[in-house]
Amino acid sequence: MIQEYKGNNREARLSRVWQVLGFPERDIPLTRGGTVTPLHPGFLNRGKGPDFKNAVLQFNDDPPVTTDVEIDWTDREWRLHGHDSDSEFDSVGLRVVWDCKGTETFELNQAEPPLIRLRPFLEGPEWNWAMGLEPETTWTHPKAIRFAGKCRKVWNRMSVSEIRRALERIALVRLWNKGDGIRIRAQRLGWDQAFWESLISVLGFQKNYWPFRRLAELGSLWIQHDSDHSSVLARLSGLAGLLPNVTTKDDVESSRYLQEIWSYWWREQHYFQEFILPDSMWRRDQIRPLNFPERRLALAAFWACSGALTERVWYWANQVPGADQRSQKKWRRQLYDLLSGSARHDFWSHRANWRRRLNQPAGLMGQGLFNEIVVNAILPWIWAREYAEERAHRLIEIEQIYLNWPATPDNSRLRNLNWRLMGNKMQIRKMKAGAVQGLLGVSRFYCEKFNSLCEGCPMPDRLSREKYIH
Repeated sequence: MIQEYKGNNREARLSRVWQVLGFPERDIPLTRGGTVTPLHPGFLNRGKGPDFKNAVLQFNDDPPVTTDVEIDWTDREWRLHGHDSDSEFDSVGLRVVWDCKGTETFELNQAEPPLIRLRPFLEGPEWNWAMGLEPETTWTHPKAIRFAGKCRKVWNRMSVSEIRRALERIALVRLWNKGDGIRIRAQRLGWDQAFWESLISVLGFQKNYWPFRRLAELGSLWIQHDSDHSSVLARLSGLAGLLPNVTTKDDVESSRYLQEIWSYWWREQHYFQEFILPDSMWRRDQIRPLNFPERRLALAAFWACSGALTERVWYWANQVPGADQRSQKKWRRQLYDLLSGSARHDFWSHRANWRRRLNQPAGLMGQGLFNEIVVNAILPWIWAREYAEERAHRLIEIEQIYLNWPATPDNSRLRNLNWRLMGNKMQIRKMKAGAVQGLLGVSRFYCEKFNSLCEGCPMPDRLSREKYIH
């Protein structure tokens, strides 16, 4: 029975029930009166905030609305978990619970989101299958397939090579858009500043893009060529507002290194006070220790003190490799060594931040981060510079390098996109950067602009018209 599941496990299983809508789907009664009809369950959110984003719901006979959904085991957890006072949950339009605790909770605060109970629909043995759903099979369940994107039928009529060509065309649009943005910044601030803004911004990924972008804009304050790493890191960490005042007394290593950093920062912090970022800008939830902002700052400090990085990357870009695979691999390795060759540190090789240790030693830049940096920062910057110098033949070369660059696409966002759009027809682990960037482009240009039911999305019609254009 459902009651045998405990703690977070039972809430996770209840979330899987909601993913496939394993209960009557029309006119589900709300505890405060009225009904709701879920038209789309939304998409599972693995970060901070509501459990499901962009669900489409119809309350009573009103027009459907797009909103977020929070899953809890009981109604009391909304307040116990602090969701009622957390701005991250202001977007919640429906709460889904197994049951309510006590009759008094049926008299809900009208300011709280409406609530539905699943117990009346899931208590019988015919629904026990729902709580047995496993994560890897939830979205392949027949009841969930109807929530796939409307363009899946068109994608599935295409061959793998046709899909790849379509995704690569979309990927090139992403490259051109990024390149144009970099070129415009270079016209105002120069190619060196445009390079650093493009490079440093990538280190923030999605969650911390803007604070890293701001630090890049302040590059003239901390990019010090041929300086030692500690002095650059001190100023960079101080500007970021991520330099702690004290560490735990039993952590001798961290205390000594932090004292060294502070020996630089205490003399100049007064002069940069107006530029220090507030702590509220940084997001730390759902970030792996290897991707903590403190480690990314340490990597940026290595770049900043390495000397003439922009010129060396530009020189690398103009060393055109041979067509054979061995030459291509050697050429890519040269860039990897350029960006990570000195990025080893006695402290940061086994630290996630100033207080937390890593389970095992790791460099500041792995292969996955390297590929992200090249595809999202370095190649767009090179393309923009070649475009400004009107070297058309080089643009074609850079575009082919961009499309065929190795990718590391194994993350939940891409897996969900691959399932929703193509039903896993493409083997995501074998995708090159072109296909991955194309998949992200479909999401950016289409999926994020329309609701989860794909209402009004022109993507299916465009694919039908253009899939045979080579």
